[in-house]
Amino acid sequence: MEEFDPKEFESISPYSDAEAVEALGKVADHPAVPAISQYLFPKEDPTFLRTALKSIHSIDEFQQLIMSKAILWDIQTTAHNFSYDGINYLKEMDGKFLILSNHRDIILDPAITQYVLNQNGLPMTEIAVGDNLLSSKTIEYLLRSNRMIKVIRGISARELYLSSNLLSRYIRQTITSGKHSIWLAQRQGRTKDGIDTTEQGLLKMLDMSGTKSFEENFEELNIVPLTSGWTLPGMAKLTAMPRPVTIKPHRLDCVLTGAEGSGSIIDGEIISASMLSDVRVLEDGSRIVFLTNMGGKTYDGELCVNGGKSAQIADPLTGDITPLEATVDGDVLKMNIRLKPYAAFAYIVS
Repeated sequence: MEEFDPKEFESISPYSDAEAVEALGKVADHPAVPAISQYLFPKEDPTFLRTALKSIHSIDEFQQLIMSKAILWDIQTTAHNFSYDGINYLKEMDGKFLILSNHRDIILDPAITQYVLNQNGLPMTEIAVGDNLLSSKTIEYLLRSNRMIKVIRGISARELYLSSNLLSRYIRQTITSGKHSIWLAQRQGRTKDGIDTTEQGLLKMLDMSGTKSFEENFEELNIVPLTSGWTLPGMAKLTAMPRPVTIKPHRLDCVLTGAEGSGSIIDGEIISASMLSDVRVLEDGSRIVFLTNMGGKTYDGELCVNGGKSAQIADPLTGDITPLEATVDGDVLKMNIRLKPYAAFAYIVS
């Protein structure tokens, strides 16, 4: 068995505990952290997340104290039902393994997998993710502090060969040395037709580092197939579902820095690296629309909510609630919004 050499893989390997502690300290100083803390941990003080990030001593501690709670919050607030099976097979496995999985969301799917492993007393895995997702240093700090293996994208054919060889060796040595298990998507990008097939090139990449027969090379990786899926209740059709919340930017630079070109979002969906949204329905039928501007420029636009008649705006940090001028256009309530960089507001629509 080839000995694992950390220096060989510095360019793609996850952070060490010391590197993660340093990176998370930098994340804690990001101006958007108090708003995100209120978003993920609404019952805690706005300083909760910043304080927690600065007190972390290891990756395990970060994933246990913060990430597991964040994933549980996501499951409880966005899913009607959540289930899984087959965990006993993993408990019975001898040694580390390679999870080869389909995906509908390259961040959320492996994150939920980590939550399930943790809940069942199994060590969490490293996660192979394309470097195209590292849109900023803050995102890189967070992902690599969650044991992200960097998969290099958008390079020449020769660079791709060398990068694939390095990744193959890293995966094999990490598993066979007993260091960590790994989560790996079975194809680049989500399927467009719902048919999940493993890319042939990915299998070739995994075999590149093998020194035995084809069969033996794959046997020592302990490959575990995993399927994840998202379903809508009943006979719902996506094309027939109205979008309850949309944002329309007033200026071109808002489109470029705050929303996609269409200027529309579905509640709860990340519309870009800059603007986040979430909607919660209260017992009286009114809705709270949370908006957070993660970009570096002020976002000016129009918030449209189906079925609303009046609106108020609340500052999550101070708790101040004030009436918001809005117009009713048929069944749609329209209001102008303005979010400065890293600002977050809650819009109460009734």
